[in-house]
Amino acid sequence: MKLDVRTARVIVLIAVAVLSVAACGGREARKDSYLKAGERYYAEGNYPKARVELLNVLQIDPKAARAHYLIGRIAEKKGDIRAAFGQYKAAADLDSKYVAPREKLARIYLAIHQADKARGMIKEILALKPGDPGALTVQAAVLASEGKKEEALAQARSLFRKDPKNADAAILLANLYADLGPKAKAGATLEAAIRANPKNISLRLWLARFYVIEKQPDKAEGAYRKVVELAPDNLGYRTALAVFYAQTGRLGKAEKTLRDATRIDPDKPKPYLVLASFLAKRKSLAEAEQELRTASAAHPDLYDLRFALAGLYAQAKNLEQAKAVYEKLIAEKGRDPANPVGLR
Repeated sequence: MKLDVRTARVIVLIAVAVLSVAACGGREARKDSYLKAGERYYAEGNYPKARVELLNVLQIDPKAARAHYLIGRIAEKKGDIRAAFGQYKAAADLDSKYVAPREKLARIYLAIHQADKARGMIKEILALKPGDPGALTVQAAVLASEGKKEEALAQARSLFRKDPKNADAAILLANLYADLGPKAKAGATLEAAIRANPKNISLRLWLARFYVIEKQPDKAEGAYRKVVELAPDNLGYRTALAVFYAQTGRLGKAEKTLRDATRIDPDKPKPYLVLASFLAKRKSLAEAEQELRTASAAHPDLYDLRFALAGLYAQAKNLEQAKAVYEKLIAEKGRDPANPVGLR
C-alpha cells in the first residue's frame, strides 16, 4: 500500500506526540520515585541519601517546591542556615500556597532580627491558613522580641493550652515564665510538654538548662542522660553531658562520657578530638598526647588525629616532634595526587 505525503506526515506527528507523552510520563514517574525515596530517607534520618534523591528530583524538575523545602530542612539540621534560607525561599516562591517554607522563613527572619519581614511572612501564612499554630507561635515570639512580653505570654499560654504537643509554644512560654515569673512555672511547662512529647529532644535540653540555672544538678543530669539515651549516636549531646559534668566538678564522669562516644563509631575522628581537647584543658597535655598517639596508631588513616597531635606538640613548644609528625605525613602522602593530606 502506498501512502501519500500528507498521510505520512500525519502519522509522523502522531508518533512524535505519543513519544512526547510517554517521555513526560516517564519523567514524572522518576521524579515521584526520587521524591518518595528522599522523603523516606529523610524520615529515617539518613540525610545524605535523602539529599541525593532530592537533588535527582530537581534535575528532572527544578521547580519542585517540596524537594527544595526538604533540602532546606537538611541544610538547617547541618547548621547551614544560609543554604536553608535559600531553599526555603525557592520553595515559597515556587508555590504560593506552601505554608511550611514560609513558617521556616519567618523563624529565620526572627532569628536574624528582621521582625518586619517575619511579621510579613506570618501575615502570608495566616491568610493561607487562618489560626495556623506554627505561625501564631512565631508571632508570639516576635511580640516577645519587641518587648511586648505580657502579650506574648498570653498568646503562648493560649497556644500551649490548646495543644500541649506544640513544643515551640512550650519553650517560648517557659522562657517567658523564667523572665517574668513565676519561675517554677517554667519548669512545670517544660515537664508537661515532655509528657506530651516524650521523644522531643529540644524540650529535654531546655529543661536540663533550666535545672542547671535553678541549681538542681541531679535533675539536670537526669535530663541530659535521657537526651543521650534518646540519641545515643549524637556526639553533640554526649558533649553537652560531659560539659555539665565538668562544670559541676565531676571530671571522671565527663571523661567516661567522652570515651564512650569514641566507641560508638570508632572510625570517625571527631570523638577522639573532642576527648583529647577535654584532656588538654581539664587534665594535662601529656594525657591528651597519649590519647592522640594511641588513637592514631589504631586508626592510621584518620589523618585529622595526626594533625591534632602535631598541633598539640606545637602548643607545648615541642617543635621537633611536631615537625616529625608532619614529615611522616609528607613521606606517606606527599606524592599521592589523589590525597590532599601531603599538601596540607
